[in-house]
This record gives sequence, C-alpha cells and structure tokens, in this order.
Amino acid sequence: MTTLRNSILICLVLFMVVSCTKNYDYPNDLEDHSDDIENPVNDEYQIWKERVMPIVEGCTTHYDKAKAIFDWECANIAYDVSYSIYKAEECWNQRKGVCQAYSELFVKLAAHCDLEAVVISGKCRTLSHMDGDGDHAWVKVNTEKGWILIDPTWGAGYVSGGEFTFYYKAYWFDVDPALMIFTHFPDNYYDQRLQNPVTNEQFRSLPNVDPKVAFAGWNGHEVLGYFLNYLGESAPTFYLGFTESLGKFELVQVPFNGKMKVGQTYTLKIRSLAIEEGVSIGSWETNHYLVDWEQEGDLFTFVYSPETECEFHIAVGNNGIMKYDVTN
Repeated sequence: MTTLRNSILICLVLFMVVSCTKNYDYPNDLEDHSDDIENPVNDEYQIWKERVMPIVEGCTTHYDKAKAIFDWECANIAYDVSYSIYKAEECWNQRKGVCQAYSELFVKLAAHCDLEAVVISGKCRTLSHMDGDGDHAWVKVNTEKGWILIDPTWGAGYVSGGEFTFYYKAYWFDVDPALMIFTHFPDNYYDQRLQNPVTNEQFRSLPNVDPKVAFAGWNGHEVLGYFLNYLGESAPTFYLGFTESLGKFELVQVPFNGKMKVGQTYTLKIRSLAIEEGVSIGSWETNHYLVDWEQEGDLFTFVYSPETECEFHIAVGNNGIMKYDVTN
C-alpha cells in the first residue's frame, strides 16, 4: 500500500514538472507590432523640427538663426487683440498671440534648431503704462556674442484703436541692455544684462526711450547714465518719422533732456547720411519754420536760443523726427 501511494505521488510530481515546462505559444504583440506604437514625444519633436528648419535655412551661426526666427515672427505673427492666445502651438496655428505666445513660440522654434533661448517675464513701459507697470514677456538668446535681448512682439508692429498693424522694427533685436532697461524691467535682476542693475524705483522714474536711438547715434550707456543722474527728467518725443528716417541721419549733438529752457542757448548738430539724396536737416517752432541751420558738408549745425514757450521740432528731409518742449 505504501509502495502504491509513493508511486502515485511520483507520477503527480512528474506531471506537474512537465506541465510547467511545456512551451506554450503565448502571443508576443509588443514584439510583432512595436513599429505601430506612436511616440508622441518624438512626433512633436519632428513636427517642430520641420517647422523651424525652413526658417533658419542657410544660417551658419546661432546669431543668424536668432535673427531669422525674429524676422519670421515679425512678418507672420500678429498681436492677438482678444488677449486669448498664450501658448506656442496655438500661436503657430492661428498666426497670432500675445507677448507670452510670441516669446514661447520663439523659444520653441529655437530649441529645435540647437539654439538656446529663454522667456523673460517682467514689467514694461508703454504709452498706456508710462509708470512701467504693464505685464510683458520677451526673450534672451545665447549666441556667439553671448546672451542677447530681443522682443519679437514689439518688433512685429503696434496696436492702435484695438487693431494690430504689422510694422517691422529691427531695433528690437539684439537690444543694448542699457536701452532695454528704459522700457523692460525683468523679474530677475540678472536678466537686465547690466553690470550695475537698475532698481525698480529707478526704472519707474526713467523716461520712455526705446532702442531706435542707438541706430541714430546715441550711446546707450551715456543715455542711461544721464537719466539715472537726473531721475524724473523726460526724453524728447520721438515721432514715427524718426523710425522711417533711420539710416538717413546721425544725432551728433542734441540734448537728452526733452525740455529746453527759454533764454538758454543750445548748439545742435545732426549729420545727414543721405546728403547725396538732398536730405537736409530743418526745424520749426510751434507755428514758425526755422531756417538757420548751417551746413558744412554733411554736418548741419543750429544754434538755438528760444525766446518764448513753445514746441521745438526737428526734421530730417520732410519727416519730423523729434520734439522738445520749451518752458520757462
């Protein structure tokens, strides 16, 4: 009986071993169909790569790539006056967005052509926010020149009467940090890119000066140094004609301060860079044209002693470029 019981146990054990080691034909779907599985991360990378490569085609440096993306955005992305588009994907698809969308789109495109870029958030000074409390976003980009500051939103155009108008402004690319700080105050002080960062209180006391003045001969550090020493002073009013005339004149000697005093004498010097085209320098008071500019070659000089309160305007050719307020 014992022998029979042992024989049965041995048979059961052998059956279990054979059963556990039998080669069942389990389906191997992962192996057979792995090529059919989508990778959303890789797909997104490829999509953005295909978007940016035509934009930067022919660019051989990081700086050139940054300029190409800046130019593309300025030409193709409108400001969203409904203030509803904030993200890069929707900005690309809708071809419009607010400043956050412009900036995120720039960073997204840059990242897919081996270009390092970061969104900067902070406050800005505009005609509707002269005290510098407007919320804004712009970009810093790492190039062969180091980190440079750009604002593709302001480079693309302007909003007036609730409508956006494309108006390309190249001077919002690679902005001198000493001029950027007049209108852009970042949340992180190191994003000012200044050796001696400006405080929020100083920023709020600066006038509205934008980087186009650098294209007309003003040195950013000299301008910033002047207004930090004389906080609260205003700058001249710059007309649209200033931008339209860039490249045709150089401000050799004109006051940084936008206010002149009755009875004081000012010697103004402006160079015409288009003298061969007949572009000269002129000026007028409120309702009185002044013809006393002296010309020596391409340099025009005017000695001005205002006798009464008025507005003093300067023109390059037929374009008024800037205005000073004359007060007692």
